[in-house]
Amino acid sequence: MQLEFEGVFHNAQVFVNGGFVLEHTCGYTGFSVRLDNLTAIHWGGENVVSIRTDASYGSGHWFEGGGIYRPTWLVKLNPTHFVMNGVFVESEPSWRSSATGPTKSVSCHAELEDHSIAAAVATGTGVTFRLMDGATALGSCKSLADSETATPTTKVSCTIQLSAALRQWNVKKAELYTVVARVTTADGSVADQLNITVGFRDTQWTGSQGFTLNGEHLKFRGFSHHNSFGGLGVAVAPRVNLFKVQASRALGSNVWRMSHNPYTDSLYDLLDRTGTMVWDENRDYGPEYASEMHDMVKSHRNHPSIVVWSFCNEFECIQSTNRTGD
Repeated sequence: MQLEFEGVFHNAQVFVNGGFVLEHTCGYTGFSVRLDNLTAIHWGGENVVSIRTDASYGSGHWFEGGGIYRPTWLVKLNPTHFVMNGVFVESEPSWRSSATGPTKSVSCHAELEDHSIAAAVATGTGVTFRLMDGATALGSCKSLADSETATPTTKVSCTIQLSAALRQWNVKKAELYTVVARVTTADGSVADQLNITVGFRDTQWTGSQGFTLNGEHLKFRGFSHHNSFGGLGVAVAPRVNLFKVQASRALGSNVWRMSHNPYTDSLYDLLDRTGTMVWDENRDYGPEYASEMHDMVKSHRNHPSIVVWSFCNEFECIQSTNRTGD
């Protein structure tokens, strides 16, 4: 059992029944808090989870808000399960041409963890990936966890072979599929399952053509959207983001720049479905912020709409401790 926070701004300290559990310093990336292994938990009784947030310092050259401003989930898990944001389906390789033509395969990856006393993913545990086009299964593959793994986490990968090429995601028609990822134990029972919405497209940058999507040259037309909305602050409901997406599209926009930080998960889903490309952006730059870049990419990597990963913006780009001059 764990709590999953999509965003707490920004220096968050988590306490359970008065005992300190962890600290998360980035206000724009999600994090999880495992509860079942805490000595402070009162099983069968009342428990109090407290979050202390401090938004009094940082860059703040726009209104960044404060507190728990994105969804929070209490998740009940079997001992063996997917790590938070642990399933990844590659969107690019299916369209890379070779001497025999475009490859017709989808590579899938997953990271598992075990919260049992054994503290290791057991022999015989496997993950099945099934690619779905609506109710039609297009292919599947299965990978077993390494039986020699003695750590609480392990990674598995396999490739789905397809009989035909997939429809490409683009700005005119957002073609989307579902990958059903399922963890099964040695006795065949299902321990965990996730449905991941994915799309497949090819993005390339060249000196002669600039940016191409599925081989077609495109120019970015769009806006930098801040993480707030008039009258609401930063706790923006999905229906408000839908209005912003639709208004941008009506003005001819084909790209949405996340300025200047990762956004709430539901917004990326809307941009996937409307065929809007995304410029995803980390908040700050420098060695001390590398983990935030890692968390942003890991949590958003399944979205076909994302075509740019940005390290930082303006003033934040000169904060590297390795920088020696102006």
